Amino acid sequence: MGEVSQLWGQQYDRKFAEILAVQEEIAKQVSEKLRLRPTGEEQKRLAKRSTENTEAYQLYLKGRYYWNRRTGDLLKKANEYFEQAIDKDPGYGLAYAGLAESYAVFNFYEVLPPSESCPKTKAAAMKALEIDETLAEAHAALGWIKESCDWDWPGSERELKRALEINPDYGTARNWYSAYFEAMGRLDEAIAERRRALELEPLSLIMSASLGRVLWHARKNDQAMGELRKTIDMDPSFVEAHLYLGWVYEQMGMFAEAIAELRQALSGSGGGPRFVSALGHAYAISGQRRMAEESLARLNEQSKQRYVAPIDMAAIYIGLEEKEPALKYLEMAYADHSCWMVWLRVDPRFDAIRGDPRYLDLIRRMHLSP
Repeated sequence: MGEVSQLWGQQYDRKFAEILAVQEEIAKQVSEKLRLRPTGEEQKRLAKRSTENTEAYQLYLKGRYYWNRRTGDLLKKANEYFEQAIDKDPGYGLAYAGLAESYAVFNFYEVLPPSESCPKTKAAAMKALEIDETLAEAHAALGWIKESCDWDWPGSERELKRALEINPDYGTARNWYSAYFEAMGRLDEAIAERRRALELEPLSLIMSASLGRVLWHARKNDQAMGELRKTIDMDPSFVEAHLYLGWVYEQMGMFAEAIAELRQALSGSGGGPRFVSALGHAYAISGQRRMAEESLARLNEQSKQRYVAPIDMAAIYIGLEEKEPALKYLEMAYADHSCWMVWLRVDPRFDAIRGDPRYLDLIRRMHLSP
């Protein structure tokens, strides 16, 4: 490790216009110093320049920064930067891949409905692969979309494996492969894959928070709580961690703490529907029926102005022990291909309907084993 540190500590006093050449030089020197023997595909990846346009490269980096912040408004900003990078260099495959990955989570964060975000993701990913078939980022985006939009589990695994074949150290691909295992109910594998993703990107807020979420799905609440507190220590403003920690507290019967976390998440998100739903569910299961009903009313109002996933409504009705409307909205979520449906079989909030034949039928139609 000392040799690597010395390499990265060398002074590369170059103009910014030479930054891409510097990247190649660093990669080559690290490989030579450590006497690595990369495969032919890895050698191509190390040597490849995605763009010669430094302005496009800067715009791409800005897009990645905002993409990693994971709020609806900042995801839109990330998209703008990726599109500007493409305007500067229409042959910039990595910028198309960034655009694909950004659109890929629009469904998850309810920026756009699946009917709009899924085709946009596929189009951007296919354009990226048309430019360069070896872009792990584009394969990862396709893998996530085949999972979250199409429920094409074999296709999802194939694309995610291809992404990791190209770049085994790409944390996002491992993160999304973990999500695939979550959907399958293979939670030990999901946890292991998520830990590997976090090892690769230890400062990634979303990967840290997502490890907390899969631990919650696995009912390992103490571990989940510890992981999510680490995420919040890194950045107290990261709303996804507060959301998941609220769910963990809820499972542990710590309703006051859950509501405090979920209120913080709601405030930080700017009032996003997922967060309204999460707080409404917490109110419902803690016996605060009027507050839960107010959350339902708020979601109904929001749906007149923006996309609200039907599963958001279902979660509150489940908390209120109103099975019929909950199942009605889950059926709507199935028709809508709401992203969060992929974890329906492991989401603790829906434990109350596990034995209902209509729930079991939904799981089967999604090609998931009950």
